[in-house]
Amino acid sequence: MKIRIAENAGFCYGVKRAIKIADEALKKNKIIYSLGPIIHNPQVVSRYEKKGLKVVETIDEAKNAVLIRSHGIPPQVYEQISEKNLECIDATCPFVKEAQDYAKQLYEEDYFVVIVGDQNHPEVKAHIAYANYKAQVINSIQEAKNIEAQKIKQEQEISDMEAYYKEKKKQQDEAKKIQQLARWKQELAQDQGDDLTSGSNSNSTREITPNNVDDLRDDTDPVDINIDIDSDQPIKDKKTKTNKNNEEQQETTTSVGNLTNIASQKQLLKYLLNAQKAQR
Repeated sequence: MKIRIAENAGFCYGVKRAIKIADEALKKNKIIYSLGPIIHNPQVVSRYEKKGLKVVETIDEAKNAVLIRSHGIPPQVYEQISEKNLECIDATCPFVKEAQDYAKQLYEEDYFVVIVGDQNHPEVKAHIAYANYKAQVINSIQEAKNIEAQKIKQEQEISDMEAYYKEKKKQQDEAKKIQQLARWKQELAQDQGDDLTSGSNSNSTREITPNNVDDLRDDTDPVDINIDIDSDQPIKDKKTKTNKNNEEQQETTTSVGNLTNIASQKQLLKYLLNAQKAQR
């Protein structure tokens, strides 16, 4: 006969954790009292009993330190341990503790709690206690069909909740419109700024040199205003000829000079916008 062992055979995470906690506790205490067997395995329970882990069924049987096994206990038992001034070594499985917290939360929120499992199992008993003993335990399809519908919320409560969420939706819709408008305004401002400052020959990127100045002076295309940024040489007024006729036209040129006194790009953009408006 060939015997195959499943890959995941063995103790679950919660039991492994509880045994590890028991091993550490037994290094400090000669005798510890386990509230119920630490595992459903007689051989392991017997081995740990020889190490000093005694199994008891009630808190009254314990003396110095109590080990809470992975199944967990009802909240009232924690109170009993505290009243007797016993050391509590809590090895409740984190997943079990999470389920207990959910049962408590649902009960406090006025839900009708249904627990699927064996009502005589210590873990399920603890879950029932966290739901203030108001939960219903089912363990079959037929028991699930027999659950009666529960009226959790009154009609007025439902109406109030509906009005609340409608108002919330209205506020969210308004906030969304404001965000869209603000985004559009931002894009518009960005586009206007790009028109004035972007490009390899823009006022913000073009290097101003004497050659640039000469280019401006010799430019035959008449302009209303020239802005020379970061240049130490002002462009003097001069007369130029147009391409269409030989009439002379006065060209107004302006030198901004060294703009080191401008604190930020916003001030520069504002200056450029005002200059653009002035030429109109």
